[in-house]
Amino acid sequence: PAGATLNIAIAGPVFLNNRTLDNGGTTLFSGPQIFLDGGVITNEAGALFEIQTPALIYSAGGSPRFDNAGTFVMGAAGTAAFALPFNNYATVSLQGGVLAAFNGYVSAPNAILNCAVWGRVPGANYGQLQVSGSVTLNGTLSVNLTNHFLPATYDSFTVLTAGTRN
Repeated sequence: PAGATLNIAIAGPVFLNNRTLDNGGTTLFSGPQIFLDGGVITNEAGALFEIQTPALIYSAGGSPRFDNAGTFVMGAAGTAAFALPFNNYATVSLQGGVLAAFNGYVSAPNAILNCAVWGRVPGANYGQLQVSGSVTLNGTLSVNLTNHFLPATYDSFTVLTAGTRN
């Protein structure tokens, strides 16, 4: 519920079988893997789900998905790989590293994709969304310069790559 914190900090994988993890407060994940066998992770409006280490969120069967209606933060260097559908209805904030969505990424009209930029190297100096399948883009892109970084004229930053875009 709101005000509660779930800290998932274990060395081994987490299994969510035919259940829904419904986060209404704060979830901090610093483990290596979450396997969803028919499971669903729902990050509710007003809630925070933060990935703090490189991680794999993986389908082990069924029709798993990650639904974000709150704030999802990728706060770590490295890659958080989602091998299941990722649906964003609110805010995805890439403060570092790469969010790799292997089974598609869908953003709703009110969704925000926020990328922090503090250098020129994707994933190392700015957050990046990599979608290997289809990406449906709606909503807003927000880019924030951090750590007093000032890009040079003609610098470019690829904050999103995708197989196909809608």
